[in-house]
Amino acid sequence: MIEELGLSEQLFTLDALHGQKTVELVMATGHHLLVPVKTHQPTLFQHLTETDPAQPPQDRYHTHEIGRHHRIEQCLTRTWSLPPDIGTEDGHARFCTLVEIQRHTDVFDTRKKDGVLRQEIDYSLSTATLSAADAAHTVRAPHWAPRKTSVSCWIDDATT
Repeated sequence: MIEELGLSEQLFTLDALHGQKTVELVMATGHHLLVPVKTHQPTLFQHLTETDPAQPPQDRYHTHEIGRHHRIEQCLTRTWSLPPDIGTEDGHARFCTLVEIQRHTDVFDTRKKDGVLRQEIDYSLSTATLSAADAAHTVRAPHWAPRKTSVSCWIDDATT
């Protein structure tokens, strides 16, 4: 399907359910990947979240949005260049950028007449060198509003 799109050098966002076969297909067609790092990969997750963020980030980008339904969101996106020996498997060496997004969302609950604060930190890896701004825009709405730097595509990876 990727080859049929006729695109070149695009950044594809994949979720954590995609397997090695999809990663290899995207890479073989000359595209780049941005994939989340989740806790079900404990060794890689621990290495990335404890080792690299201890170093100063290469880039930072901050957004502040007032959204629908009384929502105020602040995001801090930070990026780090990764060393070539990253990860625990051979395929991990393809990734060159670590992305960390810290979200602080305050949602006003109209019934309780009070704000509810949600905080989360997400990590992603990219095979492309990304600025913090590009990473923030790509991660913000990858599947429903692709940007110039991102092409999102649902790929059935059930065969891996």
